[in-house]
Amino acid sequence: MSEEETKTWNALYLEWLQEMLDAVKDNIARQHQQITYQRAIKSLESCPKAFVHPSQLQELRYIGPKLCSMLENKTKKYCKAKGIEMPEDPKRVASFVSPSNETTKASKTNSRTQRTRQYVPRYRSGGYAILLALRKNERRTKRGEGMTKAPLIDMARDFCDSEFEANPNAGTYYSAWNSVNSLIKHDLVYASKTRFSTYYLTDTGREIADRLRDVAKEKAPAQVSQMWSSPINSDANNSTATGGATSSPLSRSEDTSAGGASFTTSYWPPGTYSIKLVVDNREVRMSTDENLLQKECEREGISVELAPLAVGDALWVAENRETRTKAVIDHIVERKRLDDLIRSIQDNRFTEQKFRLHRSSLKNVVYLIELPIGMSCPAQNRKMVQTSMSQVMVSDGFFLKRTLSAQETIRYLIATTKYLERKFKHSPLTIIHPRVKTYRQSMADAREVHKGTVGINYEHFSNALSKSGLLTVRDVFIKMLMTIRGITWDKAVEIQRIYPTPYHLWQAYDTLDNVDAKKQLLFKATGTNISRRRISKLLSERVYEIWGDQSPSSTTTN
Repeated sequence: MSEEETKTWNALYLEWLQEMLDAVKDNIARQHQQITYQRAIKSLESCPKAFVHPSQLQELRYIGPKLCSMLENKTKKYCKAKGIEMPEDPKRVASFVSPSNETTKASKTNSRTQRTRQYVPRYRSGGYAILLALRKNERRTKRGEGMTKAPLIDMARDFCDSEFEANPNAGTYYSAWNSVNSLIKHDLVYASKTRFSTYYLTDTGREIADRLRDVAKEKAPAQVSQMWSSPINSDANNSTATGGATSSPLSRSEDTSAGGASFTTSYWPPGTYSIKLVVDNREVRMSTDENLLQKECEREGISVELAPLAVGDALWVAENRETRTKAVIDHIVERKRLDDLIRSIQDNRFTEQKFRLHRSSLKNVVYLIELPIGMSCPAQNRKMVQTSMSQVMVSDGFFLKRTLSAQETIRYLIATTKYLERKFKHSPLTIIHPRVKTYRQSMADAREVHKGTVGINYEHFSNALSKSGLLTVRDVFIKMLMTIRGITWDKAVEIQRIYPTPYHLWQAYDTLDNVDAKKQLLFKATGTNISRRRISKLLSERVYEIWGDQSPSSTTTN
């Protein structure tokens, strides 16, 4: 196929994706599909590679098997209408060495024996990452030691493009860790039959891992060398490669300081804590709602507590069985009925609440919108609501969940609680104790050190995020910046990182004599960043119009 023809296929895929987007554009109930198609279009547009078959599009971010299948059906119809041959699906290479002509002929005559070909994980898949991580650990320890699940995942993340934890909030129930079962099935990895399984490479697995590493080294030698020699994450160091949870140097009640930084940590071994759902008691407005929530949770055996929350309408805590100390884990829900969402957008509570959700430093933020049957969005507010829902996912990076009733919302909270109980059942937990006055920076420091799952001391979390709590100049600066149309959380944080306070921004403006240069200041300062943190020329000019004229020098001259 010529280069021109392959370009035509890319253009056709983009055209069909745009048609799918247009078909759901005006339907609020299908907002998630709109986001899916928008992301797929952007991903394909930014890729210079020419594709010849829809199945190849799975290489791109935001394009999965279902979308490829839809495009493949459209491709078949297109080829039939044009009277042209359907492009062939490129065969996946299952081994590192291309077979010779003789081998190819032999494989056709001996197809049954060819079915037993050695299993090799796909590049940067979960199985690929697990094999390389185990081999890296063997070479590091020089003793062929195995690894338990938590440190193995921490080390494997560098070699994988997928997440090692399933996330039902995002509709993802498969994780890269599932691949370990295939490795065990094909005798590449052995797992000990103990409560906390230890994983080892078999001789075949060790051979495959070495071959995988050699091939990866040819593709990106510098990157592979760096990953192969990089130290194990700090979280993994808290438990040795073989010992798992019980080998941590921290006892249940000890604290350890992270390099004299802005936080301390403590350690809870597996089985020493339980997971509990906490719902804001101000969110349960009627006794009937409270009774329904408690009744459903009791029926499912779920522990629920009603309490005033500093941020969000529901979150999950780990509660120590011995001390009853609580720690917030990385999951929080902000709930809005459609009518309440419209009012919050109009009175600017929407932006304020998103700011506080970002400031919580929790990784998994779910923005849940109830669309009760019979309640419709007024025509004059439809575009405003659609834009806000898109911002929640694209600009803010939150998960958007829709339910049709309070009962369905409760079922969702119960399902998430059960998922978290399973996830943490056999896992140790590192508890972060951040400084209240510098909470955001403390959590940023903690996340740099502890890459895995952590809990945040509940008391510190509540005090730092309460509405009456003390905001730093930096926090107030970010809030002020976010009032400017077009400035999202990421953009505001990036401006504040470069210019910590309003005074620093004013100083930067004052050093420039040319008004045009002042207008382009933020555009040039953020020009090399990723798109969600980059300030466009128009936005840079808009910020100057608001902040530049307020600088001390301009006020004095006026």
